[in-house]
Amino acid sequence: MTFAPVCYALLVMEAAAKHESQHEALLEVIDALEYACAHDFSYADMSIAAYGAGALGALVGRNAGGGAGTVGVSRLLRLKNLKS
Repeated sequence: MTFAPVCYALLVMEAAAKHESQHEALLEVIDALEYACAHDFSYADMSIAAYGAGALGALVGRNAGGGAGTVGVSRLLRLKNLKS
């Protein structure tokens, strides 16, 4: 696997996920972010899963326990319903 293009794409998605205006556009890549989290690949002490999780956490939200927050999940479901 070529590490750099995947890693930098996830970095861009993580930065975009921090902006509410980009959430609707990022709904298309949620499956890819979940895949990156589940299928880690590391190089030079950097991890694809870490960057994927950062983007997914910024997009969906999280609570104090580290899991997906109900506010983030409900917002995500509302955006998906608006899109269909």
